Amino acid sequence: MPEMRIGDLIKGLRENQNISQAELAEGITERGYLSKIENNKAAPHRFMLDELFNRLGYNPSFITHYFIDAHTAKIQTMKQTLNAHLLKGRLQEAEDVIAALEADEKFMQEKLSQQYILRNKASLASKKKEDADKIIATLLEAIKISVPAFDMEQLGKKYLLTHTDIDIINLIAVQYHNKEDLDKAVEIMYALKNNMDMRFMDAAAKGAIYPRVIYNLTKYLGMTGRYHEAIKLCDEGKEFCLEIGAYGLLPLIIFNKATCLYEVGEKDQCRDMLSPIYYTMVMFEEYSDLDIIKNYALDKFSIVL
Repeated sequence: MPEMRIGDLIKGLRENQNISQAELAEGITERGYLSKIENNKAAPHRFMLDELFNRLGYNPSFITHYFIDAHTAKIQTMKQTLNAHLLKGRLQEAEDVIAALEADEKFMQEKLSQQYILRNKASLASKKKEDADKIIATLLEAIKISVPAFDMEQLGKKYLLTHTDIDIINLIAVQYHNKEDLDKAVEIMYALKNNMDMRFMDAAAKGAIYPRVIYNLTKYLGMTGRYHEAIKLCDEGKEFCLEIGAYGLLPLIIFNKATCLYEVGEKDQCRDMLSPIYYTMVMFEEYSDLDIIKNYALDKFSIVL
């Protein structure tokens, strides 16, 4: 049975990394329920499995034997719709989906569902440019659902973070950027990078989120005038993306490098990089940030892209 394989796999991955049941379960489920999963006496829903595999450092997409019931399929569709609304700036529609999810009693029974709602309420508030301190408070409330003892000061050296946790921390850094406290944003992103560097994550799991961490960190470093530091990290991020084939954010990481090169006097090198960056993004159909690059090229070099 697929559940047998999943339970055995979770137990094997956990024991191979010397992670206790309490550490893996914390904030996601009860240790006793995790024991039942590992002993093939319980069949958890997909969302819980995703977070367990995230915490173990694996992309859950490598597990192919999920059974998805009708309710789970409906929730998946609603989540995808919500993501699309937020991405496209359809804020009222996003708010309506969040309300519909909150009204689903079965969905809201799970702690991770409550975390999902808080995270997306914070994202919506950020899109509406609401108070950054209130958004940070909401995000901290969200992460403490899965990491109850979370302390930002300990971020760089502990915590088995899921993709949701990492996303929440990244959003906290964004709010400090919005508050113009760039030093705090840099501090958070460095700690998050260090956390990801020191723990096991497979290529797919790390590739899904690490480039975003590098992109935001190098952007904040550039904004604080730490150009050489940013350039070095952009090169590190470029090598990572090329090694594992994660190309989505690669042009923007290279763009961060180009802008820093301009600031340290390497203007010709910066100019020569802009057209390849722009047309690579066109090729990958990454249109959302094209105007930033186009306007930069026009402003700095009178280049029309």
